[in-house]
Amino acid sequence: MTTEIDITEFCDPQELINTYMTAPLELDDKIIATNGKMIIVTTKTAAYHNIENNHHLPSTIESIIRDIIENLKTTTFNLSVDIFEQLPPKPTCRNCNGTKKIPTTDGCPECFGTGNVNFENEYSNYEITCESCNGSCRANAQTIKKVPQTNCRYCQSTGKAYHYATTMKIHGQLYSPALISIVAKYPNLKLAINKKKHQLLFKSGKYSGVIMGLIPPTTHTPCNKKQEQ
Repeated sequence: MTTEIDITEFCDPQELINTYMTAPLELDDKIIATNGKMIIVTTKTAAYHNIENNHHLPSTIESIIRDIIENLKTTTFNLSVDIFEQLPPKPTCRNCNGTKKIPTTDGCPECFGTGNVNFENEYSNYEITCESCNGSCRANAQTIKKVPQTNCRYCQSTGKAYHYATTMKIHGQLYSPALISIVAKYPNLKLAINKKKHQLLFKSGKYSGVIMGLIPPTTHTPCNKKQEQ
């Protein structure tokens, strides 16, 4: 029995411009999910009968994805490495500071984010600047505790998450452990490296995909050094 994988982990529901990244998409007989940094491909089955077609997919992106799909078909997955053991320890989540919760708003709860407080009695009514936020409309370290909290999506309420600047090496290529940790848990995981394209290719049952590597910044010779030469 094939283990089902939650392919929505490859999407970015917060993406506002490239809407094809927000949810899985149908492309021919395949279902794909991508956030621009990684992509997963699987066969279309009854489990994905509600997936939309590819009308949100730009033609240039569609061409790239088709090339990736074809490349995955011919890839030999023979990389011998336990990427799970190579993962660095997860640091405290910077989004929630390890609390596992985040405020639903950063607005001041005393003035409801208006910056002013209204008073009214039977004789008069008047408005003054909110003393809690000094008119900034934002909650401070004290009043933020009164704001309703929700689960932190960045760490899935674990209190720990990789920062975007954290990297790890696999066969000399830099990758984001935040992305690697998603596929490292998959059963019967098989891997391959495309050094030319800085890609880590993976396969787990009927699922296959690519994680893009991180290209280190190019070292430039300072202008004064060039002149000395």
